[in-house]
Amino acid sequence: MTEVAHFSQNVVLMEATFIREVLDITHAYLQKKGKECPLLDFAHWLSFLSIDGGFTSEIEERKKFEEIQIIIVCDQKEEPITSCYPHNLSEIDGMGTMTMSGPMHFSVVQTEGYFSRKELFFDLMDWVVTAPEVKRVMLLPSMDTEDDMPQALLETRQRMKLDEDARMGNVTWVHMGKIDDERFCNHVSVFFSIMMALGIKSEELG
Repeated sequence: MTEVAHFSQNVVLMEATFIREVLDITHAYLQKKGKECPLLDFAHWLSFLSIDGGFTSEIEERKKFEEIQIIIVCDQKEEPITSCYPHNLSEIDGMGTMTMSGPMHFSVVQTEGYFSRKELFFDLMDWVVTAPEVKRVMLLPSMDTEDDMPQALLETRQRMKLDEDARMGNVTWVHMGKIDDERFCNHVSVFFSIMMALGIKSEELG
């Protein structure tokens, strides 16, 4: 497990359970359409997602890539995700790779019994969003964490002393369904990037 001592300018904070849930939904949907769900290349998918989150919007102007830091929150005993490569996300702790969106570095943080996964995610979220060196953040909470996101974002905004109507334009909440409360930050559905990474075009689904 990595101790996260500093952050990059671009940070993706996610729960490992998020990608498991997304792939379960995707697999069920494709089955209904008579299609198989290919194995998802985790880093390849993140490169598409980073574009949705605006991480690469300034690349053409700067003519260079900035590192994207991926922080994955895991339970102490995380089950393998058979439809994803790698199956065990904890195995990529401390590793890096180059993608079409730039270099990515992976850090895995486990609960280790001290905090629940949700508590750890929100603690890290508050830390990342308020860190002065971080320019852009994407948040990928699991389904059970998602319900408490509006309140957690509100509390983070209050600590940042933002006006009531101010929007955290550098923060993007990546979700699996419709969000009733779209205040506080940007929003994007995960499924466009998932289908792109799996090589499935919309016209193939009818």
